[in-house]
Amino acid sequence: MPVTTNPTPIPMWGVYNDHWSNHPAGLPVSQYKTGTNPNRGTALTPAAWFQQSGTPAATTTPVTTPAATSATPTSASGVGATPNPGAGMTPTTGFAGRYTPAMMQQAYENPWYILNDVFKGIGTSSPMYQQLRDIGGDPLTLYNISQGGQKKIDGGAQEFVNWLANVYQQQGTSGGQGFDARNMLGTLFAQQNFGADAKNTLGQILGAGDMSNQVRTLYNMARDVSNVGMNPLAARGYQSALAQAGDRYGAAQMSASAGDSMNPAQWIAQNMPYLAMK
Repeated sequence: MPVTTNPTPIPMWGVYNDHWSNHPAGLPVSQYKTGTNPNRGTALTPAAWFQQSGTPAATTTPVTTPAATSATPTSASGVGATPNPGAGMTPTTGFAGRYTPAMMQQAYENPWYILNDVFKGIGTSSPMYQQLRDIGGDPLTLYNISQGGQKKIDGGAQEFVNWLANVYQQQGTSGGQGFDARNMLGTLFAQQNFGADAKNTLGQILGAGDMSNQVRTLYNMARDVSNVGMNPLAARGYQSALAQAGDRYGAAQMSASAGDSMNPAQWIAQNMPYLAMK
């Protein structure tokens, strides 16, 4: 649509023309009621909007949003409301309830930090403390086998700390429970689904990475189980046999077709069931 030449100059900001009689032909007339023109406060004359193209400028009255009152909660940044500040968080319960959630992460790499709370008054130089400080295997690894083989672990550090406190209590008490190597190795090699196909944590751990990573992960987990659940000579023999099994697995996979490729835990369970405690 061609632009209409306007003999009467109109302000560039498209505000208004003070004289109704000077309203240029062909331009839209404002529909504002008397005294409601937002461009002029209480001006009584209609507005003639500046036209640069065939589409007239919008004449919708802007809506003013009321300022937030003290009754409306806002976030720390002042942007938006925070209807539930505790969403996505959970209380720390059980033995772990004595620790601050932020510092509880230390238990993953330094599990023995909780020993003084499990056994009140135990000295850090005492034989029991030193024995529990190094039980022969990584507690986090043992936790992911014993608990992650049955379910998806999603309880965070507090779930691990509560499990760990019970393990230390059992290990440091007369008549307490010890680790069952046959049971834990059976859980390790009983996994049928791995990586993205696994519905439990252990299967996801065993399926992470390429073939070499999967072999190393399996070996390290089985080594820790044998260290805490077998006598030293038996553990050494088992670990040696498992390392040889890993070599055979790697050789077999080099000539396997895509459809025959298997996870090392599954391959050993099928071809060397005695190592899988079957």
